[in-house]
Amino acid sequence: MKKVFFAFVAIVVTVAAAQTRKETKKANSSSAENVELQLIQMEKDWAQAIVKGDEATLERLEADDITTTQDDGSLTTKKDDIANLKSGDTKYTSLSEDDFHVRTYGNAAVVTGRYATKGATKGKEFETTGRFTDTWIKRNGHWQAVASQDTLIAK
Repeated sequence: MKKVFFAFVAIVVTVAAAQTRKETKKANSSSAENVELQLIQMEKDWAQAIVKGDEATLERLEADDITTTQDDGSLTTKKDDIANLKSGDTKYTSLSEDDFHVRTYGNAAVVTGRYATKGATKGKEFETTGRFTDTWIKRNGHWQAVASQDTLIAK
């Protein structure tokens, strides 16, 4: 009788453990999808902030210590980005992004994708397409971009 009881208990424990692992895996998968969707939305918000001249969104999304490697090889900071936005020297009429790929590593994430821009710098019109790599860090419960790299796609 004891052997049957212990066998029954062993089966119940095994089934319960398997169910817990399955639920944990499902929760982790769902959480990763949520982070991916959140980061893609933040990328889109960042692009629209540049088009609309939305300084508050740039302040929120860019870390104070962000470094951006521009498509011409120059480096800019958050202070540079905001100053450029305020100056009006460069006006974007559109900035769209697609082909997003998100990889998360705990409180760090890398987002890559493709962009297309139209606008004018000091009255001279431009139209570009390129690829980007953005590095995000989650600090105090909020994601912020800490590094960005833009590379032009040759026409």
